[in-house]
Amino acid sequence: MPPNIIWITNDQHRYDSVGCNGNDVVETPHLDALAAEGVRFTNCFSQSPVCAAQRACFLTGRYPHLHGQLSNGFTMAPGEVWWTELLAKAGYLTAGIGKMHLEPWHDARGFEYRYIVEGKDFLQGEDEYAKFCKAKYGFIRPRVKYGERGLSMYDPMPSEVPYEDYIDTFIADEAVRFLDRTKDDARPLALHVSLLSPHHPLDPPKEYFDRYADKPVPPHRFDPDEKNSKPPEQTRHMWFWDRADEEHRQRAWRSYYGLVTLVDDQVGRVIEKLGEVGRLDDAFIVFTTDHGEMLFDHGLFDKAFACYDPIIHVPAIVRWPRELPAGAACEALVESTDLVATTLAAAGLDVPKAMTSRNLLPVMRGEAEAVRDYAVTQHFNIRSIRTRTMKLVFYGGREYGELYVLVADPYEMDNRWDDADYAPQKAELTRMLMDWTVWSSDPRFRQEAVPTNKGSYEGFLRSWPDTEAHYLH
Repeated sequence: MPPNIIWITNDQHRYDSVGCNGNDVVETPHLDALAAEGVRFTNCFSQSPVCAAQRACFLTGRYPHLHGQLSNGFTMAPGEVWWTELLAKAGYLTAGIGKMHLEPWHDARGFEYRYIVEGKDFLQGEDEYAKFCKAKYGFIRPRVKYGERGLSMYDPMPSEVPYEDYIDTFIADEAVRFLDRTKDDARPLALHVSLLSPHHPLDPPKEYFDRYADKPVPPHRFDPDEKNSKPPEQTRHMWFWDRADEEHRQRAWRSYYGLVTLVDDQVGRVIEKLGEVGRLDDAFIVFTTDHGEMLFDHGLFDKAFACYDPIIHVPAIVRWPRELPAGAACEALVESTDLVATTLAAAGLDVPKAMTSRNLLPVMRGEAEAVRDYAVTQHFNIRSIRTRTMKLVFYGGREYGELYVLVADPYEMDNRWDDADYAPQKAELTRMLMDWTVWSSDPRFRQEAVPTNKGSYEGFLRSWPDTEAHYLH
């Protein structure tokens, strides 16, 4: 019997803001328990620093420049195949509850059931949560009635709605109801529960807002001199450090922690219900997020303007008692999109060749040390390549860029792009990034030798079953 597949994702969750990842302040008991029963990734990196592009990666198992959803507000390229379509064809009951961040919202390829809850702050469309708020409170979304996104995203304050009506509680409520409604369906389940927090606005319900009032927060990773060495794509957004004093920064962090704990509580509710309806014991459960959050590091708030680790280094946990060890920390360098191929493999399906995602089951089982030597992140003309020791950020059409020696500078303060002492490393990372650009530019390319009548070449697959008979000898 194929396993039940449960994906639980949230929005804008930093790697360093989970208890099992070494944070002894934030309270995440349910995520910590999930990690204790499965495998926790310590080096998982997102392929996009914005929501919609990475969420399309989660659906397709492909990079943004392939699936076409390059940023928020873009539409996915026609012909893309979602993992939900493959699971539905394999006999799974498929459902998506919460945020997908698609254009159009109602795109539901492969989802037998969709319950749309798209955003917390400035969206005007009437999804299920907006309908609920409008009927009960008279506005379609908390904070929107102020009409100012800057206020909504920037100023920490308690939510206008109580915990029982908060957006993440609302999503978990529907997930619980769905599990109850379908408990007698004999098909294996593929359920994606997509929560919204700790994405801004930083407005946890009051009991969560107050929860960390006296707790310490991380130090401020910022030097005003960064404005002299960082690309203008960043420096024009470095106005937050001028506006936010230390008290404001600390209040933002504490509100963020409150939202993280609220998310953790919803994860606990969903997992508890899975147990009650008999779908937990052999479930393949994934927890991850689309990307992280700057929270004033480098003078930045939100995401999208850069490829710093606070944005691209993400939490990722996989739990599957039948096949995976409990309480393991996988240190392999992976891309978060790899969780798609891993999910298909767990379901017993072949991973389509067009997917750039890679199956992580061998590294989680200890059968392989690595599936990648580096991770790539992209947003429009920006490409980041990150190894264990260094990171290069390339800006297409620009003479400037970023180069960080992570072993000596883990917080990415010192940009070595123009440092002659690191010219060889810069050249090698640029070469690696060019290789990635070639191999990922067309799904028919693969790094394997194929014989032709001109000799053996790497990177070309047979286009038709009879190609070898017709041309290759």
